[in-house]
Amino acid sequence: MSNINGLPNLAPKHKSSASGTQCIQDKHKMPDKNAEMQEKQREVDRRRRDQLIEEVRIQEDFSKLLQGACVKVTFSASTADDKPPVFHLPITLISAQSTFFNTTCSNPASDPLPITLPPTITPPTFALFLRFLYQGSYPLSTDIISARCGNPIPPSAAAWLAGHVLGSPAFMNHAIYQLFSGIGHYYPIGPEFVDWVCAHTPTPSPLRALVLDLLSTHWSLTTPVITKSPDLVEKWHAVLEKHPEFRKEFLFGLQGGKKIAPMHMYFMGTKGSWGGEKRDAQKEGTEKEEGEGEAKKPRIEVVE
Repeated sequence: MSNINGLPNLAPKHKSSASGTQCIQDKHKMPDKNAEMQEKQREVDRRRRDQLIEEVRIQEDFSKLLQGACVKVTFSASTADDKPPVFHLPITLISAQSTFFNTTCSNPASDPLPITLPPTITPPTFALFLRFLYQGSYPLSTDIISARCGNPIPPSAAAWLAGHVLGSPAFMNHAIYQLFSGIGHYYPIGPEFVDWVCAHTPTPSPLRALVLDLLSTHWSLTTPVITKSPDLVEKWHAVLEKHPEFRKEFLFGLQGGKKIAPMHMYFMGTKGSWGGEKRDAQKEGTEKEEGEGEAKKPRIEVVE
């Protein structure tokens, strides 16, 4: 458009009210987005700060556990060494995860306080307990290496028993975690392992239940969970005949289609596991079946 002099009209064009409103809205949106990003960053910073504070607190608490009187731990279990190891450990640390040590060391009469462990706890197994105390865990490779060396009993099974004797539910749960992670993946269950579990664990117990559930779940399947071959048929029958209570539970498990439970159901102190609803319900179901008559004994056939 031109003016009256024929020159182009250089006056600025006015935007519509709609576009002006949009610009105002955009200007209002930008601060909101920036504020949201800033709040997210502040939340990240708060979490990092809280994490650092927690790490410092844990270090300070752990350092306190290393102070004070000591206990001198020896072993009554026979060892191949002429001089079995002797451990000098802080009483505060070792009592934190063990009711056995907490009770025994409640009133130390000397420093170091001498304590001899029961024969069920060997130096290698106790070393796993110490590694758990100091580092929070021991590696899964412990069981894998042992299996490759031809040992039919995983060290974690002995660790679970040691945790039971020492009164350390956390250590028992860690041993169950290691067994749950290793069986069928890195090593199988064999008749020697079942015989050891029946001979050394109380009835009922999480470890015993784990082995029972694994056998009931995988007995008729071709899986690497159970060692099954023609030359082991007699060994399996001998073990099941040697432990009639275990055999009865195993047969009821086969008939009832018992399956392996989630790992936490074999932990100590977990609702729904030991003392909880799940196991009590299973026990009631078994008692009901037993009341109806003797369980039919299916033919136990070991497949290759």
